[in-house]
Amino acid sequence: MKILVTTHSYELNGAAALLKSAMRYWSQSLGWEVEALVNEKNLIEHGDELASIGVKPITTASLKSNYQFVLINTFIDIEYANIFFGKIPTALWLHEGVSIIHQFSGHPVELIKLFSKLNLLIFQTNWQANDVFRSFIYHLPKERIAIVPNGVDLPNPEIGFKKALSPVQKIINIGALSPRKRQFDLAIATINLSKKYSIHCSFIGDLIQHQDLFSESERQYLTDYPDVLHWEGAMDHESTMQALSQSDIFCFPSSDESFPLAPIEAALLNVPLVLSDLPMYDGIGWVDGINCLKFPVGNIALLEAAIERLMLDLSLRQHLTANAHKLAITFSHEKFLSNLTHTLLRLVKP
Repeated sequence: MKILVTTHSYELNGAAALLKSAMRYWSQSLGWEVEALVNEKNLIEHGDELASIGVKPITTASLKSNYQFVLINTFIDIEYANIFFGKIPTALWLHEGVSIIHQFSGHPVELIKLFSKLNLLIFQTNWQANDVFRSFIYHLPKERIAIVPNGVDLPNPEIGFKKALSPVQKIINIGALSPRKRQFDLAIATINLSKKYSIHCSFIGDLIQHQDLFSESERQYLTDYPDVLHWEGAMDHESTMQALSQSDIFCFPSSDESFPLAPIEAALLNVPLVLSDLPMYDGIGWVDGINCLKFPVGNIALLEAAIERLMLDLSLRQHLTANAHKLAITFSHEKFLSNLTHTLLRLVKP
């Protein structure tokens, strides 16, 4: 089995992490020959990493290479559909939610045509297929659309679980600084709570990529309140999980997500969750008051109230944490890899 994979990014993000884990599985466990089409920048920065997991990075792909199929990773790379159309069976794996549609600068009919050129569309949730992208794929046969939920590895046994509350309440947020992630909402809520409690919040994720999208007054939060707001920057996955395991509350105030991994990882590590109330969470299984607390996007007062409620109510924390853990273990990494692989094999002729 020989396949080709293409994507724009191998950086520290969920889409890249899932793709690399899948390619490692195909290469090392199934013995597939996996080639990754990369630009010069990604070849220099990630070529050795790809080679270490059994993937051959290439800068030019020959359509005569007898690939069984091509996997395009993320909506951002959808234009590759034009290159492979009619030549190689092609799948597009969509990791995005609403924001990506708003950023598309072309006419909607262009998207309809691009989606029509793909042999298989892989979504992470029914919400993506039925709500976000429905206007562009309504005409496609059902067999060309698949839902493959994400999966997460169980925590490394060497990562210690937090056993009890610490004197300082530790909140954590994971994700690159971005307007759609709304980290500054959490920053303001934490600052307000710090006037009454010993509390701080750590933000783990790239701080540079989207900084120009914020105002000067917003960027001041990156330097002000250093005793309360800890902007840690990007970390490798193991260090991120270690920091998460030692936190008291995980908070995700985003205005748009598709199927984030971090809440599942938090639940596996028994860290209670506060999530913005986004429609896709319902399909995953996050239920307010059952396995998490939710608040309306952008409502800082209710975000603050949810955090304070978790701080003060130990029985609620225990209830939410136990139920969240039960949900999280249903999204195993092994099941995800199996589902994704069997879905892509639809493209291979018997």
